[in-house]
Amino acid sequence: MKIKKYIELEKTFHDKSFDGKYGLLDKLLNFSSYIGNLASIFFAYWFLSKLMYRAISDFPGRDIGIVFISVVVLAIFELLKRFVLKGLSLSVIQSKRKINTEVIYNLVFSLILLSGSFYLSLSGAQIFADKREELQKQVEITTYAQVDSINTLYADKIQYKLTDREDLRKNKNTYVKQLEKVGVNTYRLREFDKLIKEVNEEIKRVDSEIETLKESNKTDLASIKTDLQTSSDVQILQISKNQIAFIIISSFIELLILVGIWFHSIFRLRVYDEYRQDMENNTTYELYRDYSKMLAMMYRNGKVNPQTELPPMTTFMAVVRKTEDFSHNYIKDFMGLCKDMGIVTINQKKKTIVLKKYPDSKDILLDYFDADE
Repeated sequence: MKIKKYIELEKTFHDKSFDGKYGLLDKLLNFSSYIGNLASIFFAYWFLSKLMYRAISDFPGRDIGIVFISVVVLAIFELLKRFVLKGLSLSVIQSKRKINTEVIYNLVFSLILLSGSFYLSLSGAQIFADKREELQKQVEITTYAQVDSINTLYADKIQYKLTDREDLRKNKNTYVKQLEKVGVNTYRLREFDKLIKEVNEEIKRVDSEIETLKESNKTDLASIKTDLQTSSDVQILQISKNQIAFIIISSFIELLILVGIWFHSIFRLRVYDEYRQDMENNTTYELYRDYSKMLAMMYRNGKVNPQTELPPMTTFMAVVRKTEDFSHNYIKDFMGLCKDMGIVTINQKKKTIVLKKYPDSKDILLDYFDADE
């Protein structure tokens, strides 16, 4: 038989208390709200640190100082926000949705802090996701490198053609000088004239090739810049999408913090109400309260130190009965329990001696009744 499994399931389905049904959810939401505070600090840090970098002049250790100051300031801000939101949630719940002074000033403080937190977180998330400046620098570096490479390539080709053109021009000058030396209507005249025409045609062809190379150079440069610009536009669009995503995440984090704090307040109040209803008719709790009162009287609210001799039992009973309607036997049972728990002892002279400090005695008494419960 799967008895253990049955008992576990029985506890799950028959636990009608608010603590039993929503205890785990409360722990998860409360833990998530603290994680949200850390995430909120992370996003807000990017905005605050950048602002401080612009405002503070350079000095040794500035980077470390800005990081430390930013984190400390934001941590204090988040703790203050949690405190105010907790106060707002408790005031609204306890006032049963009625507007009163406490609700109003808690609401005002909460709105101010939430507005500031949203602004810091959203601005920080936007800065964190914004890589446009880095992208622009990368595009400039890539563009410069590729443009320089293409210009160098075409410069070498054009220089090679210019060298050919210069050689052709020199040949032409040589033919012209030879042409001046020959007579009119001679074979040599026709030959040099033909050579000069051929050189002129070759120079035109080389000039055309040079212009073609220059146009190709411009076309390739324009193509590279267009491709890089297109790639840059795509990345910028992605950055914009990332910014929107981080803004949504940051908004969700702020909402998670608010929900976590609010539900934790509701949970504690509901559990307290259930405990209070149980304790109203709980004889053990009533006994604990009575014994706590007598313990405070015995210690005179902490003025009695260990190893102090207490007054006689009759005197203590008289002190107790001045304020409380306890019977003699009831008071004797209390003193007997204190002896059993080691709070007091009886010395050889039959005197009652205190052994524990008052805070320790309160803890011992509480542990006794809590364990008994």
